[in-house]
Amino acid sequence: AVMRETLLRKMRKLGLLFSLIIIFANSYGQQRTISGTVISAVDGRPVKNVRIFVVEEKIDLDKNDIIFVKTKIKTRTNKKGQYKLTVPDTWKNVIRFKRRPYSTINIKLDKRSELNLAMTLD
Repeated sequence: AVMRETLLRKMRKLGLLFSLIIIFANSYGQQRTISGTVISAVDGRPVKNVRIFVVEEKIDLDKNDIIFVKTKIKTRTNKKGQYKLTVPDTWKNVIRFKRRPYSTINIKLDKRSELNLAMTLD
């Protein structure tokens, strides 16, 4: 009877551990889509071929400064200025919008799923 109770306790602990692993794996793997439209602040027209990518903020200890490192998550706007970008739900990095002759725009990722913006000329 004592051996049986010990075995049951171990099985409960393993069941709890397995449940926690499943919950962590599900929350870790979730992604979200950010979409929007990019227009020109000059004339209000859509801006096509804007390069949009996620960059990570890192601290450069030598220069005591924040640097941005590109990730592989990227897309471009279409001819209507629209885009979609899928990112891990847990990320708190920066989305960079870049196209000449417009000024580069960096926007901190938050919980928004829609992000529209107007680009100004350099």
